[in-house]
Amino acid sequence: MLLRILIIISCLSLIYPCFGNENNNESNSNSSRNDAYVSILSSENFVIAAKIIAFQLHNFSPKIPFILFCTEDISNQTFSELEIYGAKTKRISKIDTPFLENHPQKKFQYTKTALWCHTEYTRVVYLDLDILVLTDISELFECGEFCASLRHSDMFNAGIFTFRPNNKTCKNMSEQKTSLKSYDGGDQGFLNSYYNDLKFSPMFNPLNLSSKEHHRSLRLSAIYNYDIGMYYLSGRMLIEPKIIHYTLVFLKPWIWWTYPIFDLNWKWLEIRGKMEKIHGREDDIISNILIETIVMISLFGAYLITCLRAPQMTSECSTNVRNCEKRFIGFLMIGFSFLISFALTPEQMWPTHAWALFTFNMATFLSFFLAFYSKHRLMTDLSFSSFLQAGLAVIGPILLAWNCLYFIENLGRRYLCGILFIAGFILGLNEIIKLILFSKNCRQFRYLSLRKQ
Repeated sequence: MLLRILIIISCLSLIYPCFGNENNNESNSNSSRNDAYVSILSSENFVIAAKIIAFQLHNFSPKIPFILFCTEDISNQTFSELEIYGAKTKRISKIDTPFLENHPQKKFQYTKTALWCHTEYTRVVYLDLDILVLTDISELFECGEFCASLRHSDMFNAGIFTFRPNNKTCKNMSEQKTSLKSYDGGDQGFLNSYYNDLKFSPMFNPLNLSSKEHHRSLRLSAIYNYDIGMYYLSGRMLIEPKIIHYTLVFLKPWIWWTYPIFDLNWKWLEIRGKMEKIHGREDDIISNILIETIVMISLFGAYLITCLRAPQMTSECSTNVRNCEKRFIGFLMIGFSFLISFALTPEQMWPTHAWALFTFNMATFLSFFLAFYSKHRLMTDLSFSSFLQAGLAVIGPILLAWNCLYFIENLGRRYLCGILFIAGFILGLNEIIKLILFSKNCRQFRYLSLRKQ
């Protein structure tokens, strides 16, 4: 009996290490993995977006590195500065599209294809810089050989995808750059041609992983690549996204004038506020004050010079101004004031500060144009109350509309109110300009000869 027990114990001791080694091998395999989040920075305009991604990924997955490949378009100062925010910066050579004749713009690149050559990483999650990570997304490293999210057709969006670097794939892509078609002239079109069977692949399910699926291409759910275009078209959010993708070119969340109409941008701005509490403000306040001071001094100097060179007032009444000119001079002043003020407002300035700066500049330039036109065309000086009326006519409606739009929850109503405000603001301001310029100066000239006597 004792001999049998010893034999059973011996057998178990031989079998147990086998299971133990299998678990250890799996554990060692996971521990030896070198996973990484990866992005490519090829424009200084996207630096603040790169900082936001680095900040968010470091908060959710501090142990997984965020590798930011910077092209030659990025300065050494920016290259070093980004590491403060949690990114590991590396240089990468920009690869132009082979279809430069039809797509000469800088945005058409094939740089993403070079990522497959970086075999120092086991699994990679690629993220475009115009996205916002809302929660932990580390489960994406368990996806297949290549995973991406389909958009509104059979084509997938190459702004967010997962892959496994492989020298063979890298070489194969390099050989097929010119032979494979690209529907958009860039690497997104090329990748859609290279992985053209993704539309037939099953959906990635992080709750039901199997070793077989690890070696397949899988489709990603829209929660990992939530296109804001669909939200603004439907007016509601049908899913709870983990990643918001700001795909619309002119509605990026760091652009000041997209607030307060496009409400998804507030989520991005909230994270920017948290980041800036730790790392400091992104706005260059000193430069903005200096530029504003130079502009004000230039306007004041220009006005003084025009006053010295202006002709003496005559008895000719402003009724000599044609009705056509009276109708459209206000629109011209509004247009030039808007364009100059818009150009002087930094694109990535904090939205409320930017709107305040824009509104102040627009009121200032409009007052300057009114004074200039009145002095040289109507040959009369405007009173202080006239300038005050013009300033309030700009500042008041913009301030009121901004706050009203902010509190309107319904997306469609917010769009409609925004359009109505713009139309009403332009038409109303034009009427006020006509009132300031042409309502009193006829009476002034009518009694000018009597005042001289």
